[in-house]
Amino acid sequence: MDKRTLLAIVLSITVLILWQVMFVPPPPPPGTPPTAPQAATAPAPETPLTPETAMPIPVPSETEVGVEEIINVETPLYAAAFSSRGGTVKKWSLKEYLGKDGTDVNLIKEGGPYDALAVGWADDYSPSKASFSVTGGDLKLSSDRPKGTLVFTHATPQYSIRRTYTFYHDRYSVDIKDEVRGTPEYQVTLGGDFGMHIKKESYLHVGPVFLSGTDRTEIKPKKLRDGPRLFGGKELKWLAIEDKYFCAAIVPRGEVIEAKAWGYQDSAAVSLKAESGVNEFTLYAGPKKQ
Repeated sequence: MDKRTLLAIVLSITVLILWQVMFVPPPPPPGTPPTAPQAATAPAPETPLTPETAMPIPVPSETEVGVEEIINVETPLYAAAFSSRGGTVKKWSLKEYLGKDGTDVNLIKEGGPYDALAVGWADDYSPSKASFSVTGGDLKLSSDRPKGTLVFTHATPQYSIRRTYTFYHDRYSVDIKDEVRGTPEYQVTLGGDFGMHIKKESYLHVGPVFLSGTDRTEIKPKKLRDGPRLFGGKELKWLAIEDKYFCAAIVPRGEVIEAKAWGYQDSAAVSLKAESGVNEFTLYAGPKKQ
């Protein structure tokens, strides 16, 4: 082997060693797994709002009970008393009719669980225990002062109620204007047995009665032991509680959602349900012959 051939072999080996050292990466240490390429992280899907996760509408509740103020309304036909608790009716006596005890006939009995003309929702009439502010005072109407009004107002962060009563000196009827906000619908009840002076049954009907379209439906209170009775509100003309001679009735001036009669203890109550907003009614409480 001549010198040139030997020199070529030496140079080839040298170049091969330098290439291995400078350009080939070292093998990974034992036990270290190869790194896999990372995939793009997909965003978490949004959870759709369902009835369980959606923000609920606050249910009105009432705990405030202030000092009760009684406002008296007197006309030649009747004497009534209204309470600042709920803007409800506590007394309704008829001046031209006497009971067996010689006193004026009173169409409201105290002590029932439902105050006359109480406002509520979902059969909860707790606002009737709340303190309402009152605009107006005692009224004594006559031909010299034929008309008067009382306004009851109550508001919480969840809802508000404003009720206006308009009285007349020569009639048993009262105009009612409700302005209710903060809840989709609300109820008004006549209370328990409002309109009845004598509960004893006779050959004439005693208890709740409804007029829907041209259909008059009389319900005996004992029949309500089996459960409440519901009536569609579209054709409702009025709902009432009556005895042999007297009655109290609510007459809606617009369409309502439904009306209901139900029993409790030995008594009966009726109510109507309307959409919130502005609703107008007429209350009648007096002799049936009117």
